[in-house]
Amino acid sequence: MRVDFKPRVLHRAALSVALAVLAAGAAAQTAPAKAGAPAVIAVGNGPAGIAFGPDGKRLYVASNGDNTVAVIDVAVGQRMRDLGDRPAKAPKDGCPDNFCRGVGATGIAIAADERHAYVSSMRPDSLARLDLDSGQVDSVAKVQRFPQAVAVSPDGARAYVLNVVANSVSVVDLATFRTLGKPIALSGGNAANQPFGRPAALALSADGRRLFVTNGVAGGIDAFDTQTRAQVGTIPDADAYDLAVEPGSGNLVALFRDGIAAYDANTLKPRQAAQYCRALTSYHLAVSPDGRMVAFSLPQENTVLVADRATGMLRAAYRTGEWPLALAFSPDGSRLAVLNASQDGSVSLFDVRDPGQLAGYVAASGELFCRPAAQAASE
Repeated sequence: MRVDFKPRVLHRAALSVALAVLAAGAAAQTAPAKAGAPAVIAVGNGPAGIAFGPDGKRLYVASNGDNTVAVIDVAVGQRMRDLGDRPAKAPKDGCPDNFCRGVGATGIAIAADERHAYVSSMRPDSLARLDLDSGQVDSVAKVQRFPQAVAVSPDGARAYVLNVVANSVSVVDLATFRTLGKPIALSGGNAANQPFGRPAALALSADGRRLFVTNGVAGGIDAFDTQTRAQVGTIPDADAYDLAVEPGSGNLVALFRDGIAAYDANTLKPRQAAQYCRALTSYHLAVSPDGRMVAFSLPQENTVLVADRATGMLRAAYRTGEWPLALAFSPDGSRLAVLNASQDGSVSLFDVRDPGQLAGYVAASGELFCRPAAQAASE
């Protein structure tokens, strides 16, 4: 089956990686997971953001529907407490949920000392600083319309917040918790008339000197110098769903409709790309801390796949809860957390040493990647 992996996305990608085809192959919050079984932990309604604490002992989940952050003890697989302010009764405004309204906890990042969480939209059009001891918001930085993705600079000094409706990035000084200067305006203007719920992502280079942002209005990936805020490049005609920076190489990895591509973080020149073997839907990816694995959530299949980054071969396949979206590796790379974004949300925790249902998945569906993208682009 031919999949249209757009040459405009791959544009002249030179692959050094050859991909082969492998022939073979909601638990309640009060109950810990059975030994050897993946943990499934109930969280708030409409979970949207996920982040591990720096030592990997706790997992934090921002739930848009009830505007809270759940704190999960990773070792025992239990939800310990909920933080934040639950919203008042929803207004009768024709919107089915908070996401439609552009409010409610969405993106989340954790401070290096784990004293605070930085949560987008917990307060309208703002980044909230949530005290992880008291469980209360202790400061608010005003940004622009409907902030979602949040990234903290490697030195912990600044937070970058993608305002999806405003189509801009706000920069927040984390010492004063005040917005710094004017927001970075993305090309194409306001996104108020863009399709609802389109993917939005940002990522920082390992040294914090480059900021990469999906631009849903212009249909590209924009790169900025974080010191001057000047745009230093763009990957045009690249409708990316998600972004990550690869440990080790420092490459920018972008998830597209039909596969993934890696770009040099400084020049934005394509380094490698790979095409899915079949039509499927994946909106989120995560790269392991050592850069050796990449995980993809497949919401229409209630499945998460883990592939070897060097070869593209599948290493694990896990059944998740309903509609898996955001996912994250623990800091030591031993666990994979997957956010199941149904209305009655949950989080699945997997030990990545366990291949899960890999043999059965490959026997039924085949490998995730089936050929080098350069070959696909030339056809």
